[in-house]
Amino acid sequence: MGVTAGSAFAVAIAVGVLGLTSPAQFQWFAYLGALVTTVLVYLLGSWGGRSANPVHLTLAGVALGAVLSGIVTAIVLADPEGFNAMRAWESGNLQDRGWSGVATIGSFMLVGLIVALALGPSLNAVALEMTSRQPWAPTSS
Repeated sequence: MGVTAGSAFAVAIAVGVLGLTSPAQFQWFAYLGALVTTVLVYLLGSWGGRSANPVHLTLAGVALGAVLSGIVTAIVLADPEGFNAMRAWESGNLQDRGWSGVATIGSFMLVGLIVALALGPSLNAVALEMTSRQPWAPTSS
């Protein structure tokens, strides 16, 4: 939660401040933004000596994602023409780029797929609920 917004925020900074226009140029900012946001979500989720349980991490991710998404929207609205490349990147558009753009990030996609398949069984909704050991809704006594 929030990782995609962190990636988009870093790309918005790369496009808006550094003037990068090609996905091959700003993909590294996307990776860095996702990594930094992941660390921030974990730190916020475990703030104040709390354990970083799924509920805290989800709330921290949603809050950080909302803030970063708002900032990205404000940056993009300030210069809509300058952010055409970013909008195409966010939508996953391959028009005018062909498959060469996919080949550029293909190795990263393959590693991500392997990690997702390996971790998939432990990252389901039932496992999240079982690890928290707390009811999702208040119980009446």
